[in-house]
Amino acid sequence: MPPMRRALQIILALSLLGIAFSGTLTYRELCSATATGCSIAGGPGTLLGLPVCVYGLVMYVLVAGTAAAGLWAGRPASGAERVQPGFPTR
Repeated sequence: MPPMRRALQIILALSLLGIAFSGTLTYRELCSATATGCSIAGGPGTLLGLPVCVYGLVMYVLVAGTAAAGLWAGRPASGAERVQPGFPTR
């Protein structure tokens, strides 16, 4: 397995963990019945009126999408065989 592919797999796995963690925090802040008044613009723990965990979730989704696109682009076409130079094909 090429080292770049392995690195992309690790990045994808870590970003999926980040999505799960920041997604849980985002849900608790925005959708929970016990959410405190954190969404007040300029309030503590907010940035541009949203809890900071929302921006973390967006960033992790972007990283996961980029890593997945890199892995997808490196795949050979379906049904395509890798032909090495100097070897006859069937």
